[in-house]
Amino acid sequence: MLQFYFLSILTNAAAGILLSADYFGRRVPRLAWLAAHPASRRLKLTFGAAALIVGACTIFWPAGSGIPVVGDLVPSVAGLAMGVALLFEVFRQDALLPSEPAPAPARTGLDWRSMIGIAGLAVAILHFFLPERPFL
Repeated sequence: MLQFYFLSILTNAAAGILLSADYFGRRVPRLAWLAAHPASRRLKLTFGAAALIVGACTIFWPAGSGIPVVGDLVPSVAGLAMGVALLFEVFRQDALLPSEPAPAPARTGLDWRSMIGIAGLAVAILHFFLPERPFL
């Protein structure tokens, strides 16, 4: 179904950008607002749940006339992984008590969130340009 194809691209790209916002914010100063935006928690929760649901649905409904389950395997797995990572980050923030000090962000290189986000963004771009490839 084409609807899930476009939803898969949209949610994978948005979740990838949200996961790698710190990395892109350090590299491109104009994107620093994305990591420090006050509504970023709501964005992460929304796109994390959307990526998780769309990733689960695209396993069974491929974009074209491909084989079910194998048709959109890589974008589906990327959506599931990024959805879990975003929801884990949101719920981890809720678990911290206000009296506990937040861990100091000593991120100089790529952390696991940024790597998953960049990989998911790359999968979304490749999936857009190669729609009916078997495994992509």
